[in-house]
Amino acid sequence: LDWIDRDYVRHVADQADRWLDAAPHWPTRWRDRLGMTDAAVLVTSAQLGAMREEIAEVVSRYRRVGQGNPTAKRVAVYVNCFPVDSTPPLQP
Repeated sequence: LDWIDRDYVRHVADQADRWLDAAPHWPTRWRDRLGMTDAAVLVTSAQLGAMREEIAEVVSRYRRVGQGNPTAKRVAVYVNCFPVDSTPPLQP
């Protein structure tokens, strides 16, 4: 299944490249809210699982809130969690 993960990463990179090319043509109110962001958190694996569940809940709440609104656009939300240091953690 490694190839699926790698294909997904390429897809996300392609989407990001397309956005960077298109961004100058979008209204400022959209450009200010779209794009990429990152943050580093220090968590246990259980805390990471809880955080991902919370993020999924927020995305789920917004899944169709713009339905029927002609000014709404479909937006892709990607959540990726990678270790900053690739050294495996100590086993408890």
